[in-house]
Amino acid sequence: MRKHLLGLLACLILSGGIIWSATVYVDDDTCPFPGSGTQSDPYCDIQMAIDIAQPGDVVQVAEGIYTAKHTHALPPGTPIFPNPAIVNVFMRDQVHLEGAGAGLSILDAGGEDRVVLFNQVGPDTRFQGFTVTGGNLDRAGDGGGMLVVFSSPRITQNHIVGNKAFFGGGIEVLYYSSPLIEDNLIEKN
Repeated sequence: MRKHLLGLLACLILSGGIIWSATVYVDDDTCPFPGSGTQSDPYCDIQMAIDIAQPGDVVQVAEGIYTAKHTHALPPGTPIFPNPAIVNVFMRDQVHLEGAGAGLSILDAGGEDRVVLFNQVGPDTRFQGFTVTGGNLDRAGDGGGMLVVFSSPRITQNHIVGNKAFFGGGIEVLYYSSPLIEDNLIEKN
C-alpha cells in the first residue's frame, strides 16, 4: 500500500498535478531598495510582490506604513471611475495578501485616490490583516477604502477607517460581486 501511495505522489508531482504555492515577502524597511521577495531580502513595494505572485501564492506584508500608489488602466468599458485607477493595492485573482495585523500593516492613500481595488477576482483571493485608511474620492468615485467590482474575494480581520468617497467611503461592492466580508472593523468613513 505504501509503495502505491509513493508511486501516486511521484506521478502527480511529475505530471504537474500538485500545485505548489510560495510566500513572497514585503517589508517597507527595505525601501528604497526594491528587494527580491525572499524572507531575507523582501520587496519594498506591495504591488511589485502582487504582480509577480502566482495563483495560490501568499504575499506576506510586514508591519509598516505603505503609501506607494500605482496607476492601473482598466479594460475599456469597465464601469469604474476614475479610469485609469490610482490605488495603493490592485489585487490579482487567487493571490492571498496578508498583513501583520490591523494597526500593524497600514495601507495609507494620504487623503487622495482609492486604497484597494478588487476587479475580476474570485473567491480564492484573500485580503487580511491591514488597516486601510486615507482613501478620498469624495468628489466622484466609489469605494474610497475598497472597491469590489465583478469580484468575490475574502476580506477579513481588517480595520477600514478614515476613508471618503461619493459612494461607499469604507467599502463599495458593485456589479455582480459577492465578497465574503467578515471580522472587520469598519468605522469613521
